[in-house]
This record gives sequence, C-alpha cells and structure tokens, in this order.
Amino acid sequence: MNRDEEYDLLAEEQERMRQFELYRKLCFSVLLKRWRMIVLIFLVTLTGLAAFCQFRFMNSRVRYEARTGLFFYPKQTKRYGAMDAKQTLELFSRLAMRRQVADRLNLGGMDRATLKSRLEINQEKGRPNLIRITVKDAQPEAATLFANTVAEVCIDEYVSFRTDDLRNRLKTLEGRKRELEASVAGCEKEQRELVRLLNSMTPAQELERLRGVMSTSLASLSEINVQIANEEAKSRKFQEQLSHIDATALKHAAQLKAFQDEQERLKHEITRLRQLYTEKNPRLLAAVSEYDDALAAYRAYLKEKKIENYDPDALRMAESLQLQLADATGKLEFLRQNKHAFETEIARNRSAVLELTGLLPKYSELETRRESFIAILRTVEESISDLQLLIASTPSDIQQVEKVGTADAESAFGKKVVALILFLAFFVTGFSVLLLLAQQILFGRVESLEELAACNGLVPVGSYPASPELFRSTAEKEAVLHEIYYGFREALNGRHILFEGALEGGAIVPDIQESLKWNAAMTGMKLFQVNIVSARDFDPPADGSGGEALVAVQCVGQQGFLPVENLQALSPAELEMLGSDAKELLRNCDLLVLSRKEPLRQNDLFFRQMMEFSDCSLLCFGAGATSRRLLRHTVALQRACGHVAAVILTGVRKWTPAAGAR
Repeated sequence: MNRDEEYDLLAEEQERMRQFELYRKLCFSVLLKRWRMIVLIFLVTLTGLAAFCQFRFMNSRVRYEARTGLFFYPKQTKRYGAMDAKQTLELFSRLAMRRQVADRLNLGGMDRATLKSRLEINQEKGRPNLIRITVKDAQPEAATLFANTVAEVCIDEYVSFRTDDLRNRLKTLEGRKRELEASVAGCEKEQRELVRLLNSMTPAQELERLRGVMSTSLASLSEINVQIANEEAKSRKFQEQLSHIDATALKHAAQLKAFQDEQERLKHEITRLRQLYTEKNPRLLAAVSEYDDALAAYRAYLKEKKIENYDPDALRMAESLQLQLADATGKLEFLRQNKHAFETEIARNRSAVLELTGLLPKYSELETRRESFIAILRTVEESISDLQLLIASTPSDIQQVEKVGTADAESAFGKKVVALILFLAFFVTGFSVLLLLAQQILFGRVESLEELAACNGLVPVGSYPASPELFRSTAEKEAVLHEIYYGFREALNGRHILFEGALEGGAIVPDIQESLKWNAAMTGMKLFQVNIVSARDFDPPADGSGGEALVAVQCVGQQGFLPVENLQALSPAELEMLGSDAKELLRNCDLLVLSRKEPLRQNDLFFRQMMEFSDCSLLCFGAGATSRRLLRHTVALQRACGHVAAVILTGVRKWTPAAGAR
C-alpha cells in the first residue's frame, strides 16, 4: 500500500468519524429538546408498573412466606457415591413431587396451577448440606402447612427414590452374583473333567511328576546303558579268550573234566592206600590198575574225539571263562530287559507329557477364568454389602431442620420486584426513545445546518433566519450573505448552469438572490436568471427591449422566463428547447441560473430533470419544516446524477451569530 492510498484511507476514516459525530449530535439534540417527554414517559411507566404490582400483590397467593430447611448428609462408600445436592434439587423440582404436595394438601384450581411459582427449593449458599425450602401462600396458616408438607414430601421422595435406585442396583448385583457363581462352578466342573484321570492331581502337578519320573528313568536308563556297555565289553573279552582254546576240547570239556576228576580221585586213593599198605597189597594194586584203566580210557577218548591240543589248566580256565561269560550274558539280558522297560515307560511318560502339554493351556485358561470370576465375585459381594448398608441408612440421610411454626408477611415491592419494575421502566423508556429517534430520523424535519453537513454530497453554504429582523445589525446580515456567497462560489467551482430551488418547507430568499447577483457583478461575473413559470399563469412582458427573445426563454434585461405546461415535469420538447436556449445564453453570460419558486416535492420529476440538466444546484431547506425523507431523496438524486448540490438552511427561528456559519 503506497502513501496516497494510506492518505485516502485516513481521509475516509476521518469522514466517517465526522459523520458519526454529527449524527450523534443530531440524536442528542432531538433527545435534549424532548427531555421532558422522556422523563414523563419514565415516570408514567414507573407509576403504572408499581400500581400494577401492588394491585396484583393484594389479590395474589404470595402474601405470606414460610421457610424451612433440610439437613442433607448422605452416606457413601468407596464404590458408591452419594447423591449430591444438585441431583437432589433436580429430584425435588420434578412435577411428580409437586403433584404429591398438591394431593396431600387437597389443592385444586388456581392453587394447584400456581404451586410451582409459590414454591422455591434451593441450596443454601456456603452450606452445601442445607437445602432451603421457601413457600408462599395467601394465609399464614396455609403457608405453614404448605412448608411442612413440602419438607415431608421431599424426605419421602428422596428416601423412595434413593432406596429404589439402590434396590435396583442390588437386584442387578445379585443376578450378577448368581451368574458368576454359575461361571465358577462351570470352570471347576471342566477342571474336574480334565483331572479326572490324573489321580486328583492338576495337569501342572501331573506334568511335574512325570517330568521327575522321566528324569529318574532317563538317569537309570543312562546307567543301564553304561552297565550294558560294560557287560558287552566283558563278554567280548571272554569270547576272545575262549577263541584261543581248542574248540573240540572246549566242546567236550565236561566229559574231559569227568575223566580228569576220576583220575584225580584215583590218584588220591592210591596215595592214601600207599600210606596204609605195601606195593603188593591187592587193594593198592587194584587201585593202580583202575587208575591205569581210567587213563587208558581218557587217552582213548582223546583219540576218539581227535583232541590234539589239550591243556587241563586251559580247560579249567575255559570253564571259568564260560561261567563268567554266562553270568555276563545273563546280566546283559537282564539289563536289556530293564532298558526296554525303561524305554517303554519313558515313551509312555513322554506321550503323557505331550498330552498334558496340550491339556495344560486349557486347564490354565480355566484356572485363570475361575480366579477372575472369583475376584469379580468378591467385588460383587462387597458391593452387595455396601448397598445393603446404604439401603439401611438411607432414611437418616435427610432430615427436616425443624417444623415451621409461623409465616412472615411479604411486601409487594421486594428486591426482585423493584429491580423488575426499574428494568421495565427503563426498557419502555429506552424503547420509546428509540421509536422517537426513528420517527424523527425517518419522518422528522431538518433542524440544523450540521445535519445537512452530515450528508455526503451536500455542500452546506450557510443558513438564514426566518425574518431579517432577527439580525442584530445590518453588518451581521451582510456578513452572513457574503459567507453564503463565497460558500456558493466554492461549490460552483467554475460551473456555468445553476439550478436554484426550494424544497417543501423551505423558501428562496430574495436577499440571498440579490446578494448573489450583486457579488457576481462585483467580481465581473455576468449572471442571467431564468424563472421557470407556469404557462397558464404567465403574462408575457409588454416590452422585450431588455434582451433578445429566444424560442422558449423570454428575456427581460438580465432576467428571463420559461413558461412550461407542467411545473412538476418538463416535456422532452421543453427540455430540448431549454438546452438550445442555454447554449445561446451562455455565449453572453458566465452563469445561467434556473429558478422555480414553487417548493420541490419528492414526486416531482422536475426535481430530477433540473439536477441532471444543470451543473450545480442551490437548494433551500426549511429549518424545522423540510422533512428528512426529502433530504434523503435529495442525497440519492445527487449521488445518482453525480451532481454538486449546495444547500442553505432557511427559516431559522432561534438565530445566533454562529447559526449562519457553515
């Protein structure tokens, strides 16, 4: 935004502020002139409202007032809060409560209809536990009974409402308790079905037991595997040692051993007999012979069985090895049977573990659900206990402070009534003022030059009194006329066609016309005035020597007359002829003044025609006589035509030296 635009915006803002100030002064002037009427309206309204309130009070049902209170100390628990004062007041303000009061008092008709307006229940300020009850009635005894009945109904209503609410909650919780107990029983039943085959053990316990058994079995199996490995090693060692002994001898080891045992027996027998007998003893000889026969039989057996490599010591060792091998084989078989039993048990336990692993989540879920239900059940049971306690203590939550004994007489002009009367009085007065301002602005009369100055497009050049005698001196009159002329010259600003007219209520002042002519002559300006008159009333001048007669304008010296058929509107032909004559006249003069003495009205087409035809207008308004509606019409025409309109306020009755200033 450049500096020129800023200056333009500043100028527009200043112009708006100036117009606002002028209108403010206009409104203040209107109110100041009619202040007596405004004060009278206020007093009449105030008196009327006071009389109405007094009359209404004397015939009302609120002449006596009774007050009582309710102590409100509701019980509460951690889970259930108490009803606060706001909820209690809402309970007491219900229609059902008022109906109960009316029924207990046997009220009917207007007493029943006005019950709400005569009853007030609110919370005492600064005392949240005190509810104040205020009632009004036509008689003191009725007001007293009214207050006590309201207190009783409020207590009964609170106890009934609170008890019903708590009982409904209790009923809901008891149903919830039964549902939870059924849920817990269902979970326990499913759990029992799951552990039915587990010897009354839980899946987790059974799984832990099986894991311990499997751990022991795996340890035993590992030990058996070590023992089997050892026994297998021993067996392989024995078998390796037996592989070095003749297989045939090893095969007939028992028979050979029998031969050897027989030979050993005979040797011992021979040794014993030799100790007892001589070599020739038959018994000794028989024993030696028997030994020889046994040895021959033994050798024959070796030859028969083709046993070539035979060592009795190796045979005895082989026998020992066979015994050890048989023992190791027996142990190995036993260990393998134990291993198979352990493997079978481990496989069975592993299968059981897998089954329990799949069963454990379901069991855990059931256990979690059961514990959750039990926890909720405990909470519900505690809530039920709380509700039972609250139900038992509800009647003591609210009590009346004391019974009402007397009622107080009321005044017709309480604080609220006085405030309402003053408000309505000020409202009616303010509304009347607004109507007065609207009537004056819309349909009133122009009163001051400042009001004309407030209209954009109108150039105020001065004002003139209703009578020249109002001037204090001739010098003051001349000063005012000169001021008007120079204001007119500024508005004219070199234009050549001037329309001079007076609006309804205004008048063309001869002194102002003469001042314009005289001052124009003093400044060397040639002025020619054309009076627009009615053709029916126009008498042509006898001598036209004062100037050249044109087609339409008849000239007499420096003055001419334009007779027209209708003063309210010129015909197109008359406008065309006036335009031709104006061009001709402007050849010999500097300023052409078109004037009509008849007042201009809003519905005159002539008004618009002259403002469109001329370059500038000089319009005379009448102080207190020209309507503001006509003023607005003039401003609208001026804006529509882009016309410069200089205005003079005539007929000023309260004249001061400053009244004629622009």
